[in-house]
Amino acid sequence: MTRAFEIALQYSITVYDALYIALAESRKYELITCDERQAGVAKELNIGVLLV
Repeated sequence: MTRAFEIALQYSITVYDALYIALAESRKYELITCDERQAGVAKELNIGVLLV
């Protein structure tokens, strides 16, 4: 959860959104989202994104 807080603070997004990014990052998963801002943060962190 610490990583999620770091992401949330660094990119000014909600912890809720950051949790999914942190999970994708830690598990090496692609993030599937309809949130363009969340997708942008994930891309900056070199996480694969599928924007639906």
